[in-house]
This record gives sequence, C-alpha cells and structure tokens, in this order.
Amino acid sequence: MDSKDVAFDLIILYSHSSYEVCIRETELLREAFQDARLIMLSDLEDSHQLNTIRGALKAGANGFISTRTTGLSMTLSAIRFVQAGGTFAPLEVLLSEPSAPVAAVEEPASPYRLTARQKDVLAQLQQGRANKIIAHELGMSESTAKVHIRNIMRKMGATNRTQAAFNALKFCPDNVQAMMAAD
Repeated sequence: MDSKDVAFDLIILYSHSSYEVCIRETELLREAFQDARLIMLSDLEDSHQLNTIRGALKAGANGFISTRTTGLSMTLSAIRFVQAGGTFAPLEVLLSEPSAPVAAVEEPASPYRLTARQKDVLAQLQQGRANKIIAHELGMSESTAKVHIRNIMRKMGATNRTQAAFNALKFCPDNVQAMMAAD
C-alpha cells in the first residue's frame, strides 16, 4: 500500500531520538503525508529542546509537545489546536535565554538512557514511595509520575516497579549507600 492511498488528518510522532533522527523522521512524514497535521511529542532534556523544536517546525511539524513539562489536559488542548490549523510549541522554551554552559558533573552513564526527571522518579521508587508521594515530592501530577514510572519500566525491561528499583540497584549500588546516609 502506498502512502498516497492512505489519508490522515493528524499524525502524532513520539520521538526521544537524537536531533538528527527527530528532524529526519519529521521530514519523511511530511513528505509522505503532505496534507496531514503533524505533532512531535518528545521527552528530551530541556537543554536540547530549543534546537529540536525549531528544527522540527522548520522540517514541517505543526506542533511540538514536551512530555516532560506538559500535562495531559494541556497536551489534549494543544492537539486540538494543531488539528484546527494552529501551530503549537512551548513558549517558555522558545522565549528562554540560552543559559551559560554549566560545568558538567560527571555522572555514570545509565545503560537505560533515563532522562534526568526519570532518574529523580526512580530514586523515589527505590525508597519505596507511592505514586502520590513521588508526585508531591517532585512537584508533578500523579498521572505524570505514573507515566514516568511506566517509561522507566519500559526502558529497564522491568515488569513492575519493584523490578525497576532492583535493576537500578544492580546498575549503581553506590546510590543505595548515598540514599541510606540521607535518611
């Protein structure tokens, strides 16, 4: 079946790939489905979002939604807005001043490619905290905490939150001593 045989009104692309891959995916979708509205969802770190947002919009995306900072109701509103013909991007990121480079703190590389926010949630999971407590401690909604936990479990190949916490202990046992010292 050729893409010309299929008509879509809206395409939502979820990508947490590199800048180059995000832009190429956007370009390919735009070429294949010229009449469809295209929204990119991403969980990129804040420092990488500005270039990716601008690049995605230049490559033909009609919207960019950060899953790290945008709640469900705002996401649904943004999708409806783009579907109605608008263009959506997080204004606070686009208008922010580029921050001065911060000296990099050497952190062990995670084999699971967790975002900084997912690492924060995982640290709470390792302490046995409930979703509601994690959400409160990290200043997010409970549904956002659940999404982070689900993404952590997927990335770690875990079938439940306990297995995710255990896998994290295998990766970085020094974190356990640091957590115990903090309590």
